[in-house]
Amino acid sequence: MATHHILLTITADKRRGLWASSVWVNNGKSLRTGGSLPTTASAHTLLLLALTNTLRSVSRNQYQSIQRTLPEGITKPRVKVIVAGDNTFAPALAELIKGDRTAKLKAGRNFLSIAAQQVARFSIDLENSDDPRDLALKVWVTKSLYPAQDFEILPAALIPSVVSAVSY
Repeated sequence: MATHHILLTITADKRRGLWASSVWVNNGKSLRTGGSLPTTASAHTLLLLALTNTLRSVSRNQYQSIQRTLPEGITKPRVKVIVAGDNTFAPALAELIKGDRTAKLKAGRNFLSIAAQQVARFSIDLENSDDPRDLALKVWVTKSLYPAQDFEILPAALIPSVVSAVSY
């Protein structure tokens, strides 16, 4: 973590349409966030949404605080992104960040344009992980967010679709 200013873990469960992320800024609290999309969404779309949402959660004050402490020659905060449970997302996103238009990232264009704005703010290092501690994030979101079929009596607009938790 010494070379990175932000540690971010993302995961997704395509079968249930769930995504989850955890972010730790080196001078702040840990924040876990999870949400759901229709199960027709691809795993890459779910992971991209988790990444985008988490990068957006870094406030301007946090960003500027990190920028003030950057060594000479480094212009963007460094983010280590750990992708848990999907070995295809990190290489595909890395290719896209490098400018490869043939990258095999299977996500909707509307998600890609929003993600590009957030990714541009940071210097991102991607890493795959099958570590059970990282996969525990998927368990957390599965237990924290109820499936839509549990709410059959409620209109779709009232079904809870996002959950967050802050750790001190």
